[in-house]
Amino acid sequence: MAALVTAVAIATGARWPSRREAFHSGVAALMVHGLYLGGVFHAISGGMPAGTIAMLVGLQPIVTVLIAHGWLGERVVARQWFGLALGLAGVALVVRHKLGFSGDLTGLVPQ
Repeated sequence: MAALVTAVAIATGARWPSRREAFHSGVAALMVHGLYLGGVFHAISGGMPAGTIAMLVGLQPIVTVLIAHGWLGERVVARQWFGLALGLAGVALVVRHKLGFSGDLTGLVPQ
């Protein structure tokens, strides 16, 4: 896969990142894989249902938009909200039979 991405970058004349940009990308990658996926695996090992985890992970883009709007003042247009809602609905359709909610918030607590 890396070879394919490199070939596309060379073919399109993409600008290569500086050392600083590459470092920042590496730190972000470590945070995503270490913190985000580490948290997912920790929740699974604690007994949280996979469907509940998938729904929480599916909320990540919405939370990101809310933080970007509130903290950075980014404007979110209706088309973007529609896309986020559509994505969340898709996740809900895929995992609806695996959700571990019993009418209250105890489904969010590892068992």
